[in-house]
Amino acid sequence: MNKLILASGSPRRREILEKNGYKPEIMKMDVDETLPEGISFRDAVMFLSLKKGLAAEEALKSADTNASTDAARPDLSDSNASAADASSGDRFLILSADTVVYKDGILGKPHDDDEAFDMLARIRNTSHYVATGVTLLSSDRKIRRTLCDVTEVICGDYTDEWIREYIATGEPADKAGAYAIQGGFGVNIDHFDGDYENVVGLPFYRIKETLEGFFAE
Repeated sequence: MNKLILASGSPRRREILEKNGYKPEIMKMDVDETLPEGISFRDAVMFLSLKKGLAAEEALKSADTNASTDAARPDLSDSNASAADASSGDRFLILSADTVVYKDGILGKPHDDDEAFDMLARIRNTSHYVATGVTLLSSDRKIRRTLCDVTEVICGDYTDEWIREYIATGEPADKAGAYAIQGGFGVNIDHFDGDYENVVGLPFYRIKETLEGFFAE
């Protein structure tokens, strides 16, 4: 039996996969997201997605051999499976991802409201880039792939008061660049050049063929 393991707690990525007919088992991985100095934003998302994917792979291997510790076990709170269930005798494909916004520097998730305000003010009435790195790792090692997709997003103008009201909704808190294109911030998007789902958090069109091939075997 082939299984898809989503090594991410993002509900947006889960929704994109489910919309396309896949029901992933959720395996949220907490890794050190410190980036090497001087890394480009494209390399940054690939670096972090690969790091998450390898951590999930190691956790599954440990669970399969009953060697994992409580500290090393992945968070499967959103799934009915356990790490051991996910790896016991089944062929699995790990999918991990990371998304950042780039505008005069890498913008990840804001740490507080002040940082969210600064991010939203920085991208106002100008263009920025959204990059998502995706890693795919199969248990039989036939699939070892990391890729990056980039979308240019052009924002319209909005007031400082609008930013404060948007932050008060809580939506920016766990979003790269402090906004959700599919949420309340969408009214401020003038246009974009590239893939919409990449901005949401997962460029499905880039992995569609690989997923179809994996589940056809």
